Amino acid sequence: MTTRKNHIDRESDTSKVKNRHLKYSFIMLCLRYFLIYSILLAAVYFFFSFYTSFKLNHAFISIKDIVMYHKQLETDSFADLPSRVKKNCSFVVFNRSGQQLYSSSREIGEKIPFDLTDFILDYADGSWYSVSENITPDGQKTYIVMLKNHDSSGNEVVLSFCLLDENYHITRGNLFSGRGQLTENQFNVVKGSFSREQTIQKYCYQTTDGEERILISVCPQMSNDEYARMIEHTQKIWYFAIPVVLAVIMIEALLFAKKIKKSILHINTAIHSYQSKDKFEVDQSKIPYEFLSIVDNFNDLLGWMNDLQHEKENMYKENRQMIADISHDLKTPLTVIRGYAKALSEGRIPEEKKRKYLDIIYEKSMLSADLIDSLFDCVKMEHPNFKLDLEEVDLCEYVKEVLAERYNEIEENGFDIDVQIPEETIPLSIDKNLFKRLLGNLLNNSLQYNPPGTTIFVSLKQDKKDVVITIADNGTGISPELADDIFKPFVTSNNARSSGKGTGLGLTITKKIVELHGGSISLCQDHSNSHLKTVFIIKQPKHNPC
Repeated sequence: MTTRKNHIDRESDTSKVKNRHLKYSFIMLCLRYFLIYSILLAAVYFFFSFYTSFKLNHAFISIKDIVMYHKQLETDSFADLPSRVKKNCSFVVFNRSGQQLYSSSREIGEKIPFDLTDFILDYADGSWYSVSENITPDGQKTYIVMLKNHDSSGNEVVLSFCLLDENYHITRGNLFSGRGQLTENQFNVVKGSFSREQTIQKYCYQTTDGEERILISVCPQMSNDEYARMIEHTQKIWYFAIPVVLAVIMIEALLFAKKIKKSILHINTAIHSYQSKDKFEVDQSKIPYEFLSIVDNFNDLLGWMNDLQHEKENMYKENRQMIADISHDLKTPLTVIRGYAKALSEGRIPEEKKRKYLDIIYEKSMLSADLIDSLFDCVKMEHPNFKLDLEEVDLCEYVKEVLAERYNEIEENGFDIDVQIPEETIPLSIDKNLFKRLLGNLLNNSLQYNPPGTTIFVSLKQDKKDVVITIADNGTGISPELADDIFKPFVTSNNARSSGKGTGLGLTITKKIVELHGGSISLCQDHSNSHLKTVFIIKQPKHNPC
């Protein structure tokens, strides 16, 4: 009971600590460190990703990098373009009439005449030239040039085409209509390359004044080797990033482990304190509330172990008392037997009293034997491997048979018996021998401790769940000081013990038999509205678990 109360109190304290010290939540601790860990890793990842992307984007300039500065282009502020753009990508700007308005380098301005712009596709148009080379049967080289785009469904379509010979004469097709031949420079432009190492592109736009402009860009063409070198360079950056990430993980793990160790330090201290038999109170506000159940369970374990220790001590005292009682109850009849036997053996007993002495010796020996048998039965039924020999019987007929065997004895001792057993069948699985012992012990209790003229009452009835057996009498009753411990071993009145009427184990054995059958027995002490003095009530489940 004490342990349960303490547990309820701790549950209340735990609830308060939980609400008051949420910052000590283990889950929140894990989430906090996980969040910090994720943010740091994300920061490292985004830093190196940004750096890698920056290096790749700035390593190779194309026309889209120039178009980004449309404000400068629309106001003809070509000098305001970033130097890196002008440095890595040359471009020329024409008006619609063909006048060159700006050239980032003189060389490019001289190499790109206005008529060349007709062969350069607009960057924003999305169209492109496809050039394929073929060899005729007679060994002549020919070229097929196709202008392609995507339709509304995303499929590749050919808008127009032309066939060129090895000298770039147009032999077939409507592409470049009105021209009979392309120059080598024009053909290279169609292929998308201004030279072997440069690409050429066109962008048409309008200024803020509505004037049309044509921008031609010439940017370095990235070779496969250059691309491979750039990729290798970016990979080396990630080789440096991996140790950084591992270092972040290691630092986070160490900090997290240190925090957890600090959280459970008080629990560990409490365990060591108990081992050294020191008293230690766990400060629940200093540990995560998820661990409070561990503290409660630990405290419950301590309470259970303390209760177990108390029970052990009480059992030790009871065993000592039992041994003392057994010694006393055996010593008294054995002393009588020894004294009378010695007197008989020495011939000090008159012939007319020998019969009386022999009867006393027999009576005391039987009492000792009953005590030993009862003690043996108690020990036997306490064994965990003890099993009942169950058999289904009609309890009404069975109780009648047991009582019938005792009618003569009851009448000879001057007792009356009142039996109330219904004329019906009450099936029940019982151990017939033990149940007979149970009923016999209760009858013996009334016969041994009450004067002649006492009436013994036996009733049997059933409800929805239980079969109820009542054995009572209207005799002298049981004193209040004995009533609470009546089912304990060797609990009997001093008069009964000195007179040798009983072993003090009968009711103990009776209670054990009832419990083995899954039932309960109680002594009813409230007789204010009844003439009965001693009432034993047995409740036996109809479907007992035995």
